[in-house]
Amino acid sequence: MGCVILGFLLLYSRGASLGLIAGSITLYYLLGRKSFKMMAYTIIVILAVFIAVPRILNPFASKVGTDAMTLRISIWKSALTAYNAKPILGWGLGGFEAAYKLHRIPDENSVGRFEKSTAFAHNEFLQIAVETGILGLSAWMMFVWILLKNGFKQAKENPENWEITAALACVVSLLVHSFFDFNLHLPILGFLFSFFAAVLLKSPNQIDGDKSGTWSKNAVRTIRFAGGAWATLSVYFFLTLVLSGHRLSAAAYLNPFSRDILEKLLSQPVTPDHLISVEKAAPFHKKEDRVYAYLARGYSRRGKTDEAVASYAKAITINPKSPFYHCELADLYLFKKDAPNASQNYLMALKLEPFYIYPRFRFAQILASQGMKQEAFQECLKIQKIADQRLPADSEYVKRLLENNPKAVIQLMDRLKI
Repeated sequence: MGCVILGFLLLYSRGASLGLIAGSITLYYLLGRKSFKMMAYTIIVILAVFIAVPRILNPFASKVGTDAMTLRISIWKSALTAYNAKPILGWGLGGFEAAYKLHRIPDENSVGRFEKSTAFAHNEFLQIAVETGILGLSAWMMFVWILLKNGFKQAKENPENWEITAALACVVSLLVHSFFDFNLHLPILGFLFSFFAAVLLKSPNQIDGDKSGTWSKNAVRTIRFAGGAWATLSVYFFLTLVLSGHRLSAAAYLNPFSRDILEKLLSQPVTPDHLISVEKAAPFHKKEDRVYAYLARGYSRRGKTDEAVASYAKAITINPKSPFYHCELADLYLFKKDAPNASQNYLMALKLEPFYIYPRFRFAQILASQGMKQEAFQECLKIQKIADQRLPADSEYVKRLLENNPKAVIQLMDRLKI
């Protein structure tokens, strides 16, 4: 219980708070008055810490007052849309992020409407539904039902067994928390949940099997082979990850499957070696839009415009809500003197992010070149209006949206004046 309280104080999680309350209610239901002192002591300790150390209370209060719940609701709505698109089999294990990029809804309360992206639904039940469909969700719900039913039955039949009671309270706490977060994806909490589940599913009257028997030769060979293969793969992945510290291109070539090495590559400048490495890794990361955006930028710098356009098209197919991909693709079309396609992509970027200044300026230039001076002048006025609002740029995403060149805008407006 002390570890739970410490974790609660350090993480300031509202979902964990609800889980702590649910676990306490479970203890009270099973133990009655016996648990009253323990819960009272818990409350007293938490209040005492808040009173003795006010700086702990301040961040907790500030987190309670944030709009994180609004963001979670937005994620849940997007997840439900993704689930409705593939309700039977889902998007595959680990496929939530790809589904979210396709179906996320804008945050109308933020300057960057599509800034937030996540690989987690912040609700384990909803994440299972999106990734495995109704079949996987039904299997999970059946498991949870059997787990809780067996746990409460054993706790009632064996009130003296504190291990069952404690395991049940912890399982209830983790499950309640899982409705608001991705806690079961965290290795330590996932392991603990599995441990508590094993305690609840094991019959107290279970008789240990005959321990005098020996392993068969085939079983020993199978275990040795599996262990050797696992050890070999582990060493392989570990060594390539170590190699990435000083020979990133070589590490990516030897281990194109690694997400960690790929992340390092995508954060590096586009060089011939890095470009080749990303090309080698691309077939193993087909759902990663940043891979194709990286390739597109590399192709563009080397004058391979058609290849760059094709790569941006793939990136947009995976992540159609990125205004930057549309804008960079529009720049390529403009370079090719394809004004209609350039205008279309600039307007799509503006549809996604109305405060995005750069595509608005480029679109104004296109209008001016086509003789539509009044329309171009109005776009410039919108740019000045956005700049005059001095919107808070508290992230790199928003800074990029609001990046402005006032002199270029003024020069264009002077040319447009009649």
